[in-house]
Amino acid sequence: MHLTISLQSLFVRRATFVLLFLAILGPLARAQDEESISVSFYPLSWEGSIKDLIYFDKGQRVPLFIPNGAPGSEQSYVGSPQMGFYTERTGPEGEMLYDLQATVTIPHSVKRLLLVFIPTSAVSNPQQKYKVLALPDPGSNSNFAANAFNFYNLTGTNMAIRVGDNQFQLSPGRSHVVALTDNDLKNVDVQMATSTQETTQWSMIYQSRWASPKKRRAWVFIYGEPGTTPGIRKYYQLMQTADTRRTQSRLQE
Repeated sequence: MHLTISLQSLFVRRATFVLLFLAILGPLARAQDEESISVSFYPLSWEGSIKDLIYFDKGQRVPLFIPNGAPGSEQSYVGSPQMGFYTERTGPEGEMLYDLQATVTIPHSVKRLLLVFIPTSAVSNPQQKYKVLALPDPGSNSNFAANAFNFYNLTGTNMAIRVGDNQFQLSPGRSHVVALTDNDLKNVDVQMATSTQETTQWSMIYQSRWASPKKRRAWVFIYGEPGTTPGIRKYYQLMQTADTRRTQSRLQE
């Protein structure tokens, strides 16, 4: 009788341990699943093509070519929201070593991104070679029609922009679409000025004459590190038609 009770007690204790283990393991597994994201992205280099980076998709090594003339081919990524990009080298014993060159935090709410790789300076970021900007896939904006510019202020200062007769201000991290009229099918005058939060005075940094996108639409990225004059990139994209499955694009300075 005593032996029977001991066996029953042992079984109960083991069963309780298993249930407690599963109760702890379940939330941990769900938390890991929640941390893993799935996204597709198009890489684009700010200056020159990049050929030596890799990343890991589901733990598998993926070589990455990042063009400058147009966004690269669509890539998939499943993993941590903190995505890393690496260069490879061989260690002293023949082992493969990976050096982190760039990181970017992928938003959970976005499924398609344009990743812009911008070279960093030894002063601004001595640890990583590139700063990566994660922008929503430009093609996903259904309100962005032909013969229009979409301006992104990727600087840390306020911008005042004039495109033809359109004038607007753009705070850091914001974007604005300028739809041109039928009268703007040739060229438009473009001016840009900056102003810091400490002063209300505007300083002209750019003025030029741009060709209208016409049957295309164009994204304008304005980026600069603190204390430097912002650089500007215009990315033109042909509008998609019923006979084309993919758009053709090119990047102009």
